[in-house]
Amino acid sequence: MIGKEYYEGAETSMVIDHHASNEGYGDVNYTKISEVCAENIYYILDPAKLKNTLNSGRKYLSGLLQ
Repeated sequence: MIGKEYYEGAETSMVIDHHASNEGYGDVNYTKISEVCAENIYYILDPAKLKNTLNSGRKYLSGLLQ
């Protein structure tokens, strides 16, 4: 497992997975069978917060390019 030392040292763990074989080894588990894990993360995210983050990123990037 990549990042195993972070997982083992964490007070709480959240596992987001797209495999039916996931055994629910995190403190918080979100498992939904899908093509990719990123699809599950997309559905978990709050659309309003995501929009604000994208807008902030665009403003930051445009400031760098000026």
